Amino acid sequence: MNPSKFVMPNRRTFLVGAGAGVVGMLTAKVVPAVAATVKEGPLAFPARVTSLVEDRLGKGVYYFGGLLMDLPIIAESGNSVPVTFRVDTPQNETDYVQRIVGVAPINPEGYIVDYTLGPRGGKGEVSTRVRIAKTQTVYAVATMSDGTRWGTAVEVQVTFGACVDEHMDFEMREFLKVQRLRGRE
Repeated sequence: MNPSKFVMPNRRTFLVGAGAGVVGMLTAKVVPAVAATVKEGPLAFPARVTSLVEDRLGKGVYYFGGLLMDLPIIAESGNSVPVTFRVDTPQNETDYVQRIVGVAPINPEGYIVDYTLGPRGGKGEVSTRVRIAKTQTVYAVATMSDGTRWGTAVEVQVTFGACVDEHMDFEMREFLKVQRLRGRE
């Protein structure tokens, strides 16, 4: 090595490199262990989500994985948020997706999608746009032909909520009601 070509790293370069090395070691050790423990047991939903899902699908055990929900993590407007539900399955007569249910528990109407699929669908994938009232975690469950249920969740940050119109209408009705009571229609 030619000593004149050697450049001594400064403190910032050294710290960035050391930090990247530590993060690499932590993710190599911790992340696979966490993922393995999540996939082994059943998935627990919050109480409102469980009641909404069981209302449509009946009681059952939900497992993490198998279902991918492609949803932006930041939505400027909750009026029209693109979402894709995808299940990696051959969609044949013996192995197919029967139903996909999506839930946004903070919305006035908690159900955002409810699709019934079959083996002739070609692929276990559905794309649409949904309304999301405000920042919340959106949940989805896919029921397979063998009876297994796969669930997933994605947190969505909403800048401008979708159900604002209903809220403003309610406030206006209340204001007018008070004005009528005061005799100031």
